[in-house]
Amino acid sequence: MEVTERFADLVSRPDFPLDEAALLIAVHADPSCDVAANLARLDELARSVPEPTLPALTTTL
Repeated sequence: MEVTERFADLVSRPDFPLDEAALLIAVHADPSCDVAANLARLDELARSVPEPTLPALTTTL
């Protein structure tokens, strides 16, 4: 599926993955942007946060 078509499909849903939508927008600015790789990096970062609190997130970042 083409990038713009994928973006339109995502945002037409009532609850869509904002991270993927943002990365699809980034592909328009930088076609070398690897959506899957960056989603994996975001998942890795999320796993590194020790607990689901703002202080834990800010300490991790």
